[in-house]
Parts: sequence; structure tokens; C-alpha cells
Amino acid sequence: MMLVHQVESSEGRQWLLSQPVFTQVLESLSHLLGHASESTVNSAALILARLSLCEEACQSQLTHLQQSRSALITGLMSVCVPHAQLN
Repeated sequence: MMLVHQVESSEGRQWLLSQPVFTQVLESLSHLLGHASESTVNSAALILARLSLCEEACQSQLTHLQQSRSALITGLMSVCVPHAQLN
């Protein structure tokens, strides 16, 4: 199953979050945001947007952002920070 379809549901997002490779998935998605193919960039952005619907995933994305200092995923902060401040 394609990852973009897996994260459509809450169960799929929770499944991905529970995988030991979740951090590597975030890293790969951040690199794909800079890809030359528009469809690849759109898919990566859609996956990240869907993950932002899950508070735990937002926390992981923010942690990953702080650890990697990747300029490509700075936009995640604008999506995830409102969720993170609810804690």
C-alpha cells in the first residue's frame, strides 16, 4: 500500500507512528519536498499534512525538526505548533 493512502485514516497514521522507522520516514519526506518532480513534492507534502492531524505525529515532526534543523520542513512548524501548544 502506498504511504499516501496509509495515512488517510487515523489508524493508518497511528500505525506509521508506531513503526521503528518513523524518524527515517520524516527525514525522507523532508528530502522529497525538494525533489524536481512536482508530483513527488505534492505527495510528500500531502503525507506530512495528513500526519499533522495526529498530535503524536506533530510532536515527532517538531522533535525531528529541532534535531535535524532541516530548512525543507520549516513549514511544518506553522501546521504543528498550534496542536503542540494545546498540551
